[in-house]
Amino acid sequence: MTGVSFDPVIAIQKILVSFLMGFLIGLERERRGAKRFMIAGVRTFPLVSVSGTVVYIISEEIGNYMLIIIGLLFSIALAILIAYIHYSMGVPGLTTSTIAFSTFLVGILVGMGQIAVAAVITVVTVLLGLERSLFKSIAENISQSELVEALEFIVIALIIYPLLPSGKIYGLIDLQWYVYIIIVISILSFMSFIAMRVLGVRGGSIISALLGGLVNSEATTLSLATRLGADPSLKRTLIAGVLVTNTTMLLRNVIIAMFSIRGVNEYIGHYFGIILPTIMTSLVISCYYVTKTMGEKARAIRIEIESPLGLKNAIKFSLIFLVLYVLTALVVSRFREAIYVLAIGGVVSGAAVISSIALMSASGLLDLKTAVIVSSLATILSYADKIFYVNPAGRELIKAVSKTVLIGIAPSLIVLIYYSFIL
Repeated sequence: MTGVSFDPVIAIQKILVSFLMGFLIGLERERRGAKRFMIAGVRTFPLVSVSGTVVYIISEEIGNYMLIIIGLLFSIALAILIAYIHYSMGVPGLTTSTIAFSTFLVGILVGMGQIAVAAVITVVTVLLGLERSLFKSIAENISQSELVEALEFIVIALIIYPLLPSGKIYGLIDLQWYVYIIIVISILSFMSFIAMRVLGVRGGSIISALLGGLVNSEATTLSLATRLGADPSLKRTLIAGVLVTNTTMLLRNVIIAMFSIRGVNEYIGHYFGIILPTIMTSLVISCYYVTKTMGEKARAIRIEIESPLGLKNAIKFSLIFLVLYVLTALVVSRFREAIYVLAIGGVVSGAAVISSIALMSASGLLDLKTAVIVSSLATILSYADKIFYVNPAGRELIKAVSKTVLIGIAPSLIVLIYYSFIL
């Protein structure tokens, strides 16, 4: 008894896709095994994934899915066999045996037609199978308290968030959307935070500044000024670091705006068009200073930034974001003429201002031009406030940084004036 009509063309396509995914996984294992001991590689893993696909196709054709259970048991037995052979040969680890089982699951997913899910698992599997030293470095650079904070965040994102009520509370704020924005910003910040911990100390102050701008540009600038400002010979490195931090902060704000409205619209295009000149100017100037100080940029420093998933930071950002959002809603509904004053919030949190304005624009509560102007002003203020955060570096460096920061914001200010009064 057949379950569904059989289409040989679709079946062949699934088998080919499954083969390619298994081949990628096997290629990584073959490369890994070339350095040590290899028991399964570019032939074994494609066979495992294709087997999973064929098992599902046959099970669907005969209308009996017992064959899938048998296949799963076989893949588990294969994983155990690989682990045993590795153990008997004195090769540590269970990675290859676990990947063998994951590859069979990839094959089943392809057979089900879940190509996107199978592709994600394939990418994750290959990444986890790469250099062990990378993940070891991550583990060594993350403290126990930061790990606990990450676990708490996962509970909030995967358990509490789905249970939140949908719809606006008192017609003012959508609790699910509110938590969603915080989750998105926190994930982006935490990924950069981990990368900064792992790569920053090795790559030097410029790498730290690049990643730190995605986490907290103000804290990164302050840390750079404290650590580099005491040495006059590192003046150019400090300037480059501040500019790089500001540049990544600008890009981060664009990403936050896109996630806030869950897409790209006219507001994103206008907003990005206004800040793009400053992004380009910052890149050019920072590259100039980096090339002038090639020896300095390798200096290893550790920028002290608290985990963005920490309870204190999460509550602080949540409150700032909530206050700015409520203020935006009230101003839009009752004091519309004072809407531009909200741009000052960029000094406190540019991300919070931009998220609020982006949503107001997308929902039609705020006209496009006003939303773009307020967001751009908040971003420019967030860019310029770094002048105050370099205070520990001393008067001379404050002047130097101030000059480059003002040069950086000048192009976007000109575009913003043209957009506000001429267009």
